[in-house]
Amino acid sequence: QDLILTQGVNVIAGDFVTDACEPTGGLSAANYVPHISMCVGDTLGDRTRYPYTFRNSAPMSDVYDFMWLYMQYFNFRAAILLYTSDGFGTTLNNIKDNAQQEGRGSA
Repeated sequence: QDLILTQGVNVIAGDFVTDACEPTGGLSAANYVPHISMCVGDTLGDRTRYPYTFRNSAPMSDVYDFMWLYMQYFNFRAAILLYTSDGFGTTLNNIKDNAQQEGRGSA
């Protein structure tokens, strides 16, 4: 924070990892400095907490929705979904849930 105040920094650029972007986004909000990042975490869409954070990548929840639409459009008959048990994997698991709701998937 001292660098922002003493060195006249007027933009923060980076990162791709949400765990790094959340504190950086908070720092930018506290100092009214834009934060430009490639972070994809859904939490960064909270305009109250991160009013000066601007992303050049879609949030992961949107990415998975598009992935599901792509699978529907091409009418794939079978798919293997690889995902982790963290927040990103849990969101990807929603594709499996969507398929099951449409009677197109199994566990």
